[in-house]
Parts: sequence; structure tokens; C-alpha cells
Amino acid sequence: MLRALAPVALFCLGHVATTLLILRATGLLTGPDRSLTAATSLAVLLYAGHNVVATLASVGGGYLLDRYGPRPVFAAAASCYVLGYLGFAVAGGTIAAVAISFALAGAGIGLAETAQSTLVARLLPDELRGSGFGLLGAVQAGGALLASAVAGVLFAVVSPVAAFCYVAGWMVLSLLATSVIPASSHSS
Repeated sequence: MLRALAPVALFCLGHVATTLLILRATGLLTGPDRSLTAATSLAVLLYAGHNVVATLASVGGGYLLDRYGPRPVFAAAASCYVLGYLGFAVAGGTIAAVAISFALAGAGIGLAETAQSTLVARLLPDELRGSGFGLLGAVQAGGALLASAVAGVLFAVVSPVAAFCYVAGWMVLSLLATSVIPASSHSS
């Protein structure tokens, strides 16, 4: 279980609160031809698209999990986040660039949540699954808290680019660590 949680923990250290995504999108979309209010409204609308993509990715991820297991789905999730975060770091203020970054982050979370839950369910016998899900929840919450705190400070003190490169780095480490996820897991 600890081997499988290593890539999950790294992933969670790179998974920031969505408010940071909306804040960055608002900054990217604000300009001479778009007010702060209009940019904020557009960022929230694009975030709604993120949620639609996450929902679709969850369903598609479940289908892929049934056929290939959690390792490739989790790797795809981390890859989506790397690309999405890099988009938020360096993309210009076009609606298309911000929408693509949101869509990639949405696909990342949709795939990751499905893969993480399946990983725990497959690794543990029935009598330990509740504890396993509790441990997974603690790793997810603790990682997200730390990721959001550090990225938020970097965003405010250094730059938004530094913040998104920082969290993309954790996702790269998570992607590299997927090799320790068991290819075939215990199933009761």
C-alpha cells in the first residue's frame, strides 16, 4: 500500500485548489479589451467547463481502468496536469489557451480520482478497504493543503509562473513514480 501511495502523495503535493486556477485565469484574461469583472466571469465559466471535462474523464477513466489497470490511467492523469499547469504558467491571455489549460486540469482530476480509488480498492482485502480509503483521503487532503499553501505563496511573492512550474514539477515526479504502482493488484 505504501508503494502505491508514493505516486499518489507526489500527485497530491502538486494538486492545488481550483481557486488558484481561477485566479491565474482571471489574470491571464484581464487586459485592455477585457475588464477584471469580465475576465473573472469568463474564468468561472471556463472552470465550469473544467468540471464537465472532469466528469467525462472519470467515466472514460473507469472504462480504461477496467481494461488496463490503474497505472496507465494514473500516468495519464499526471501527464494532463503537467500540460495543464504548464499552460497556466506560460500561456498567453487567449480564451483558447486558458480553456485548454482548464480542460487538461479537468481531465487530470477526473482520471486521477478514479485511478486512486481503484488502486486502493484493488490493493486491499475487504476488511482493510475502509482504512485504506481513510489513508488515501488523508494523503489527498494533506497534500492539497500543502500544495495550495506553497503555490499560493509562490504565486503572491515570486510569480504565477513560478507557482505553476512548482506544481507541474510535483506532477512530473508523480508521473515518474507511477512505475512503483503494481501492474496487477490484489482483488478480493
